[in-house]
Amino acid sequence: MNRPSSRILSGIFQACIIIGLGLLLYAPVLNTPFLFDDLSFIVNNPTIRNPADWQAVFNGVLSQPSRFVGFYSFALNYHFHRLAPFGYHVTNLGIHILAAFMVGWLVRLVCSLARPAGEEPPGCAGYVPFLAALLFLVHPVQTQAVSYLSQRFASLAALFYVSSLCFFLKGRMGLGTASGLRNGMYFGAAGLCAVLGMLTKEVVITLPVMVLFLEGFFFCNPRQSRLKGVRGYRWILGLTLAGLALIIPAVFSFKIRQVLLQPKVSWSHPGDLLTLPVYLMTQLRVFVKFLQLWFVPVGLNLDHDFVASSGWLEPRTWLSGVVLLLLGALAWRLRRKEKLLSFAIVWFFVTLSANLVPRRFVFFEHKLYLVSVGFCLGVPYLVSRIFPRRKNAYAVLIVIILVWAGMTFQRNLIWRDPVLLWQNVVSQSPYKPGPWLSLGNAYRQAGQWQAALRCYEMALHRDPAYLEAWLQRALVYFKQGRFNDALADYDRAIAIDPAFARAYNNKANVLRQQGELKAALTLYARVLALEPDYLEARYNQALVYEQSGEFDLAWQGYSQVLSRNPDFLSAYNNRAGLAFRLGRLDAALKDYTAMLKRDPSSVKAYYNRAQVHEAQGRPKAAIADYVAALRLDPAHARAQRRLQRLLADPR
Repeated sequence: MNRPSSRILSGIFQACIIIGLGLLLYAPVLNTPFLFDDLSFIVNNPTIRNPADWQAVFNGVLSQPSRFVGFYSFALNYHFHRLAPFGYHVTNLGIHILAAFMVGWLVRLVCSLARPAGEEPPGCAGYVPFLAALLFLVHPVQTQAVSYLSQRFASLAALFYVSSLCFFLKGRMGLGTASGLRNGMYFGAAGLCAVLGMLTKEVVITLPVMVLFLEGFFFCNPRQSRLKGVRGYRWILGLTLAGLALIIPAVFSFKIRQVLLQPKVSWSHPGDLLTLPVYLMTQLRVFVKFLQLWFVPVGLNLDHDFVASSGWLEPRTWLSGVVLLLLGALAWRLRRKEKLLSFAIVWFFVTLSANLVPRRFVFFEHKLYLVSVGFCLGVPYLVSRIFPRRKNAYAVLIVIILVWAGMTFQRNLIWRDPVLLWQNVVSQSPYKPGPWLSLGNAYRQAGQWQAALRCYEMALHRDPAYLEAWLQRALVYFKQGRFNDALADYDRAIAIDPAFARAYNNKANVLRQQGELKAALTLYARVLALEPDYLEARYNQALVYEQSGEFDLAWQGYSQVLSRNPDFLSAYNNRAGLAFRLGRLDAALKDYTAMLKRDPSSVKAYYNRAQVHEAQGRPKAAIADYVAALRLDPAHARAQRRLQRLLADPR
């Protein structure tokens, strides 16, 4: 077999290993339900309901459109999968696998650039890029960016970041030797990926810095400077990078002072106030913690309890600074003889530098997703230098990969069950109220009412002003039929925040359940005065109007909900039911059909539409819908009886 054919087969084999291993490790989480920020970013986010309405997605649920591309990917998922988590998880896994391929390509390109005097450096004879891709794929810390759907922002941004660098390097390496068209295509692809990355997550702001570093580190030498067109190219490159560097500040309306200097309450440890000096001091420890988590990935946690630093002279703060200074000095010392190791260290500092911009969460594991690319280059190269014999280097790296793969699989077994996941968080962050609330929600969704109540009480013990905990405990009381207890909790929440619209809405729901319709309507009106776009409250108000016999107001309410959210299925169902009661059979048929178009698995819609067909004297259509309902739910007794009656007498 000739060498090109052998290389192609080797590439196919490596690709199969990467894809197969990725599927194996992340199979446990492919049906994991939505959790944490998934609820606000996906489940309850009306702006992603229509991918054709890109402007709605662009404006989104955040105050700035810096994550438009990520949200648009959620909109595409919603278009094809609605709220079935499987499709979202498959997309996240696909992004992760594709990112692993791009990491391998980047490492291969960087290895080729590091050849001294035209010779291949030790350890780069083909297997370092492949093993780097595997290390990136299987590392346990990556689970937060892959298994946690909302952190697609991190994985997708990293994919664009690495892809942009790969295309840039291909174009740069061909400058002066390859055709101008080919180089132009590479540079164009690099620019496109850069812009997409900038509109996926703010971390991509460091990309222009990384490009400048690559240019200076690998291309600024006498041989390269004589290439045709390099001088003009560098002017163009400088202007392009300057433009790219302004995208994210422009998205934030250049409010640099506000972003950097405005104090923030920490969401990583209760009670901490993050000024700029405090945040920067804390980040010294965060960076060192990231080093530990990558090399010794134990103690992984979705919501770390990370205490802010109290001063520059605090031992753990200045010691962390010393560690980072030594690491930077090592990168400088290695810059000539060990370019690849130096590059790996610089990657760590450059990509993490985006986290020096203050934010409420000082520590999150998904921030390591992009950072880990440098480690994935440095580790296999370092092992290859320590063990010159390829078999020994292979053995060491394979052991590392297998150990990390096992840890990733175990971690995903925790991720697949919300109760297990939040139990894991609570065990490591017991003093934070948020994890207790999330564990209580997981128990509530599993129908374990008493366990949920204990968790909510733990959350309220840690923060008596925690509005969400009062709200969720009241919801459990409501489910248990303890209406007075639920009303008392809603009143406590309202006393803490008199403008808390959700508390008014939920209290009105309790009153509606108790038959106090006038009081419920008063509260719904209060909710809509506070938040006119609160569609659930408008829908609940329409329900009360229907119960009160005010059908025109009910119809108007359902229609207002559907005009703002065409995927509000309950509003279709109730408006169709109201139309049926009023004899508006065509309107009822239209709404049930619209409902089935959005949710083809709705047994209720098939059954109710069959009744409309019967009322219109269309037995064949009714039979077809009853059959469809029974196909989805064979135990649907009423559908069975009506179908048997129609089959016996189809007139």
